[in-house]
Amino acid sequence: MKRFLFSYLLVISLSACIYSQSFDGTYYGVYDDGEIGGDAIIKIEYGKILICIENDQYSGQTIKVEKEYELVDFGPFMKLRLAVRDWLFLIWGKGFFISDTKGYYTFFSKAPQTRTTVIDNTWIISSTSYLREGETDYNAARLMRVTGLPWTSGNGHGIGDRLIIDIGGVDLPMLIVNGFVSLNNPKLYFENARLKTMRISSKKTRKSKVVTIGDNASFQKIEIRDIIEIGSPDEQLFLDVIDVYQGNKYNNLCIKTIIPDFSSK
Repeated sequence: MKRFLFSYLLVISLSACIYSQSFDGTYYGVYDDGEIGGDAIIKIEYGKILICIENDQYSGQTIKVEKEYELVDFGPFMKLRLAVRDWLFLIWGKGFFISDTKGYYTFFSKAPQTRTTVIDNTWIISSTSYLREGETDYNAARLMRVTGLPWTSGNGHGIGDRLIIDIGGVDLPMLIVNGFVSLNNPKLYFENARLKTMRISSKKTRKSKVVTIGDNASFQKIEIRDIIEIGSPDEQLFLDVIDVYQGNKYNNLCIKTIIPDFSSK
């Protein structure tokens, strides 16, 4: 897992939380800010957060520290505003995800035994089209990242486009993040089209199902074991775009991330 640099934290206004959800509670994950780091327990309570690390990788000591932050609601996602930096904050079914969008990120889970590290290079994703702007390709390989630019259809609204996923025997549920998610330019989410409905089909079993995706930038979970040949090393999934949420400025369909649900491993 990439290291998550976290320079400052805390004082949150939970009244403006996305989906009117409170994040008070205890979370577990890997924390590292360059000064303290290790397996951490994060406690959010009464607008404050406490970071507890039993065996700090820098000092070898037990660390407990409280810091300040602010959570800003942008609608489809939130921004965690720290003293000198802003971080992308996304809802994950088992907790939350934070990223500076420059390569540093972490997941925190409500369950202590849940895996919170992404499984790298397990699925291979290609597409029937993708957008190219100058020297920038918005290709399907971008879908396997939780940071960076999205995949963008080269077919405008993308209806009829197909994503092909070689799952390589990794038959875990799918996590998908919809839209163009930009920390520095949040309006790009609604300016571009987002996935609304798709058909997921199995190459091996020929089974399929139609799935509707919510119009938000949370990590949405989709089960695939009900249609695939479980354990098959050459199984493929076909994701066919049926309908989209229209962008209010551009036609381009954007999807941020598609990865296996590492927490199910």
